[in-house]
Amino acid sequence: MIRYIYPLHKRLSIWVLVPVIAWCLSGLTHPMMAHWFKISPAKFFAPKQALPTDSTTLVLNEILVQNSIDSFRQFRLIEMDQNYFYQIKLPNHQLDYYNSKTGKKLENGDLLYAEYLARYYWDDQISPIREVELLHDFTSEYKRINRLLPVYKVSFDNDDQLDVYVETGSSRYATANDKYRKWMNWTFSQFHNWSFLDFSPILKLSFLILFSILAFIVALTGILIYTLLWKAYKQTKIQRSNTKIRVKKWHRTLGILVSVAMLGFAFSGAFHAIKKFEPDQRNLHYVDFVFSSQLIQSNPLDLAKKSPLLKQNVSFLKMEKDYYYQYELAGKENKGKKLYINSKTAEILENGDLVYAKYLACQFSGFKLQNIKETKLITNFKTEREYGFIQKRLPVIKVLFDDAAGTRQYIETGTGKLSAEMVNADKLEALSFLLLHKYHSLDFMGKTWRDLIMSLACLGILTLSLFGAILWVKGIRS
Repeated sequence: MIRYIYPLHKRLSIWVLVPVIAWCLSGLTHPMMAHWFKISPAKFFAPKQALPTDSTTLVLNEILVQNSIDSFRQFRLIEMDQNYFYQIKLPNHQLDYYNSKTGKKLENGDLLYAEYLARYYWDDQISPIREVELLHDFTSEYKRINRLLPVYKVSFDNDDQLDVYVETGSSRYATANDKYRKWMNWTFSQFHNWSFLDFSPILKLSFLILFSILAFIVALTGILIYTLLWKAYKQTKIQRSNTKIRVKKWHRTLGILVSVAMLGFAFSGAFHAIKKFEPDQRNLHYVDFVFSSQLIQSNPLDLAKKSPLLKQNVSFLKMEKDYYYQYELAGKENKGKKLYINSKTAEILENGDLVYAKYLACQFSGFKLQNIKETKLITNFKTEREYGFIQKRLPVIKVLFDDAAGTRQYIETGTGKLSAEMVNADKLEALSFLLLHKYHSLDFMGKTWRDLIMSLACLGILTLSLFGAILWVKGIRS
């Protein structure tokens, strides 16, 4: 058996040498960014403010009439520099801003709000801004993993060359890169995700899967050679110099220690790439109506007084044939919760957020209400292991359907969008990637120890590969 396994191990090792070295070196950039080159905003959550209820605040329909706005897609109330503005999304998706007291339109309002949010999140009111750019598509620096679009890229003219990405439509922080993270993101993108093959996604995924499988076989055959078949292998060795024997010994010893980690990385990486062949269609599922301005007859600020709960924002939506004002509630005890008031009858919709989430889930999935098994409010990424930080959107409501596949959707009711859809098979892939590739099985040890062990595994595989390369160059049979 040794006659077949060893040549296979040796030949495949040559093929995967460069990819494995590239994966290990680029993989180290993640813990580096998390610890040594970590950057964090001063604030993580959007600015919160109670709804203005004083008599000087204009009613929304007055502003619509004053500015000859016949229709709109959405509206919100936002605070900027201690002034309130109605943020109105027009039928062409443009966001305009109108002073809540004067009704006057704020010129370049969306750009100014993007700057305001970037400074707010980073608590930087001093650094000059070099450029503000609206992105409708993902870029080499703003990757698809960030989910949110459209966003503004706000570039500060400072020593860090900081770029902050914000979504003005939800006042949300997306991500940020300084000059170090830009370099490390580029390194990870090119050498770990192989973005140089982005011109052909199928070709890229095929190569990633192929070399991951080959790396898995190399690790597996290495384990067989140096454990189960060691006695047989030992009998076939020839006399060598002490230096060569020492290199072979280190290669064998290190291989026994890190081959299991290599198996985990290769398996989870291949599994993750295979799932990428399935198109991500979450961005196709959202509600987006064009409302007639005549629908706004009641004053949403007055209706807010129907409930004693403190509100911090308001928007508009349609559910079946009814129209509702959706209020975001304030206070830690109401984290992630919303209040729904019928715009015509002024009645409060009981459990409105769950009702709306179920409605959206049925719209997106094609299931009926009777197919819904469970609903659950998710306000942090630790509540559901499968719904992690990579999904970006919070709060969401998990809607679980009673079907054989175990379909569940995570609905962001605040925007009327589908954040994620998963079935039982997806959970297996997600867990394999979390536990075997990102080592979240070690979360109980703390992030520092988890990342340290993961880094040592990468360094071990890197060193093992270099020892193997030395043996190959010297023509040594190990």
